[in-house]
Amino acid sequence: MSLRIQCPSCDRQFKVSEDLKGRTVECGACEHRFKLDDEVVVQKRDKFYPGEQAKKGLERYGSAPSAADASAPVKFQVADYNQTSDVANVTPMSPQEWFSTMMGGCILVSSILIGIWGAQPGGLLQDMEVLRRAVLAGFMVFVAVFLIAYGCGHRRKKGLMLGLPLATAAISLALFMPVHRTLPEDGNYDPEKEKKEAVVDPTELRKSNDKVKELIRFATVERAIAAHKDDPGDPADYVSVIWVPVMEERYKFQILRYLQRKTASHDRPGFYPRGDGAIFVIDGPKITIAEVVKLAQRFGRVVEVYHDIRVVEVVFEDERMGNTSETTLTDLTNIQHPAFYDRNRRELKHIDLERVKGAVRRLSTVEPTRFRVEISRLMLDLLDEEDDAELREVICKALQTWAGEDGEADAVVAMVARRMQKREERLPRSMMEFLVQRKSPEAVAILEPRWVAKPIDWEPLMVGIGPAAEDAMLRHLNGDERGLQQSAIRILKRIGTERCLGPLKALGDNVDDETKLLLKEVIESIERNP
Repeated sequence: MSLRIQCPSCDRQFKVSEDLKGRTVECGACEHRFKLDDEVVVQKRDKFYPGEQAKKGLERYGSAPSAADASAPVKFQVADYNQTSDVANVTPMSPQEWFSTMMGGCILVSSILIGIWGAQPGGLLQDMEVLRRAVLAGFMVFVAVFLIAYGCGHRRKKGLMLGLPLATAAISLALFMPVHRTLPEDGNYDPEKEKKEAVVDPTELRKSNDKVKELIRFATVERAIAAHKDDPGDPADYVSVIWVPVMEERYKFQILRYLQRKTASHDRPGFYPRGDGAIFVIDGPKITIAEVVKLAQRFGRVVEVYHDIRVVEVVFEDERMGNTSETTLTDLTNIQHPAFYDRNRRELKHIDLERVKGAVRRLSTVEPTRFRVEISRLMLDLLDEEDDAELREVICKALQTWAGEDGEADAVVAMVARRMQKREERLPRSMMEFLVQRKSPEAVAILEPRWVAKPIDWEPLMVGIGPAAEDAMLRHLNGDERGLQQSAIRILKRIGTERCLGPLKALGDNVDDETKLLLKEVIESIERNP
């Protein structure tokens, strides 16, 4: 038989054999030793069954009525459960709703912070009118309220009630915070004066000649004019001034080289810093003021021309100088880049010829898929205006790809070639190749003198002209120079028709044996292929 005992130290209960009664035992939980007597034996509790009253106080607990007495009264209150709870009130918010609610709250807080610190002197909202601030704050509040309403879909009323004070604060700050103005140098802000300046008459902006002379220190220009007192005409016609009130000095060398090139001057124009800008004094070439305006328009916007003192006032524009960064350099050189054609098109308008040459070389290697008309016209203008031999060479090479079929390019290239021929300048080979490729009617007249001087070098191009060069070759059959005569015979072999057989056969008795063999070969070739 077993006994249930309880350790007097840790109150743990154990079952042990009744044989141990009166002996000392050790607790298995806390290792406390104690004597097993009646004090540590757990006494059995009285048992009772339903309907029995074993202890006092049980009468306060009810018991279920029996089937025989279902109407017996009870002494306790029956629980009443509320079954009208809404599931939405106990459903947790989704991550999207949490994010939307938090974003709406952050926007409201941000609008309040912007309204407080942005309205301070030097802040983001300085000089911004109240109406504009209210529109900005209203937009932010609208977005925030929309996000909160979406996030608090199940508790929309509570969410809007929490966001309403913040929204009210943001709108109030936009309406009532003071507007700080950027003060002029004298420290006084006059709104009426600002309105008057906004509608000032443009004619009032024109400075007098005396004022311009004072600003640019005209004494320097007067000394340049005095140096031409012995030249024919008015000495002032030999000196022109381009005045740029604001300009970074780093651009001066590009502009100086450009002005010297365009005016065909032996001496570089003078450069004199004036405040934040400078004046460029073109001294020597007798050019009109209209030509000076045209020169200035390449690097700035002409705002005023003072004809009496030959001064052109220009607002310098950085974008016309086409500053290159790492990004724009990629645009210029990467054929696959969407901005390749547009960037190089702009480079063609640059005043630096080296950058123009680079753009032309790049364009000559690609197909004319974009801006063909504009780019070809820019190239033709450069060909007509610039006298740089290398630039003409690369332009004519590019035009072989870019020129349209309307004949405009043919006419301009032929005109430039005739002008160069008249000046006895060297014609670029690419120019002659372009005229031959386009079958220009003037190709023979322009190419013939070159071929006469160097038959071997220009023979392939004369062949390229085709039957149109036949008359020119027949004129040189009876010449005294053997090399030129043989070149004409070889060319006729490629382009000759039946009408040249008579002159070729008549030549047979007046040439050496080598030429006779060549003649025989040419005549047989023409007769086989009339």
